[in-house]
Parts: sequence; structure tokens; C-alpha cells
Amino acid sequence: MINVFPTLLSYGLFAPFLLRITIAIVFLVLGWSFVTTKRISLAAYFEANDYPLGSVLPWLLGSITLLTGIFFLFGFFTQVAVLISMYILLNLMFIERREERVLSYPQVFYLLMMIIATSLLFSGAGAFGIDLSL
Repeated sequence: MINVFPTLLSYGLFAPFLLRITIAIVFLVLGWSFVTTKRISLAAYFEANDYPLGSVLPWLLGSITLLTGIFFLFGFFTQVAVLISMYILLNLMFIERREERVLSYPQVFYLLMMIIATSLLFSGAGAFGIDLSL
């Protein structure tokens, strides 16, 4: 198939970069909200469902989410960050399915973030990333 704008194909490394920055911003905002505004509702959810150390889990979840967002932002260990983010997103989707008042994000949001993460798993960090393809 003939491309309408074939010169734009030379900027192919910027697509993963834009996806990486998008998911980095989302994870930084999510992590910050887990540590600040959503901390009490998450702790109540964890304690109500008999998780061990339910009051500590929002801090742990927020810290890991923030760290994953920082890794995405700089393109450092991008594929490892993708695997961690997929685990976080699946757990958040499970929490959202069981208790809608805890996080208040639609299921489509988590699905879209998992699609972006899967894309980064296969494409890599893209432009301006610290990761290097071997």
C-alpha cells in the first residue's frame, strides 16, 4: 500500500516516545493520588477485605506506581516497567470491578492503559529513552 506521507515514516521512533510519556503521566498522577487523596479509601478497601497490612498497602501501591511512572518518563527499564504496570493495572481493574467507589475510573481506562503498555513492551522506549536495543 502506498503511503500518503512517506516522509513521516522516518519519525517512527516518536510514536513509542509519545505513548511512553502518556503512560508516565498517568502513572505519576495515579501514584500521587494513591498516596494523597485516595489513600483513605484504598486503606478502607484493603482492611475491609482482610488484606494484611491494609493501612500500609496504599503507600506501597502509590510508591511503586510513582516509581514505575518515573521509569516510563525517562525510558529506563521500559519493558520491566511495562510488566509491573500490567500487574498494577490488572489489580486496579479488579479493585474497580469489586468496589466502584474506591478509584472511580472506568474499565475502559485500564484497558486503554494496558494496550499502551503492551505496545511499549514490543516497541521499546522509543526516542529519548535510556534503554538501548541490543
